[in-house]
Amino acid sequence: MDRYKPISTREAPTKPPKETERNLSLLRCGKTFSMIPPSVPYTSNIAVSVALYDIDRDSLGDQTKAFAAGILNHYFKGEDSYLVASEQERESHKIDFLILKVPYGRKSFHDHTFVVSKRYTESWESTLDQLSQSAAKTINAAPYDRTFAIAIRGWEIVFCEYHVTFREPPPDSYRNKLLPIAPSGYEEWQIWNLKNPDHVPVIDDLFRQLQSSDVPPKR
Repeated sequence: MDRYKPISTREAPTKPPKETERNLSLLRCGKTFSMIPPSVPYTSNIAVSVALYDIDRDSLGDQTKAFAAGILNHYFKGEDSYLVASEQERESHKIDFLILKVPYGRKSFHDHTFVVSKRYTESWESTLDQLSQSAAKTINAAPYDRTFAIAIRGWEIVFCEYHVTFREPPPDSYRNKLLPIAPSGYEEWQIWNLKNPDHVPVIDDLFRQLQSSDVPPKR
């Protein structure tokens, strides 16, 4: 992650939090939850939490993509005017996931979030480069020139905005048309650990920030 501020992250916990242990126990007993309320974090979703804690350093890319599909569908639902499309191909460029949204008052979809999902052994630099290139080659967010972007690598995640242009000189953290999203008090290029209980509420808030917005602010 040479061109992006490298931020060390704590290793994935070897033991899941109590909430996930309960989910795993229910799954082993053959029990299931009713529909998850929209206000709960991803760790309360039995399928998502089990898929997450199955991911390790040796997991294949397909396993990471299955988890990514679960967490994206947890936050971006059809009843909220979203569609999560997997493995979209535009002009010979393949996108792991593309989140589409019908903005309020409109009758057509626009690109809301580009997502790449990679196994843990992939480098962060190559993962973020692919994210930027996918958006640059295929963006269809008219009338906007910007979207959100998410990179998932194993059990880690980064949230960004993608901007084709800037009104002002871009900040130092702007890399290859990507601008990191992080709450105040955190490093700009913060890598969040999806398995770390301390990171879960922040990750949940960041997902909800994206979910409640049609488009990133003009900058």
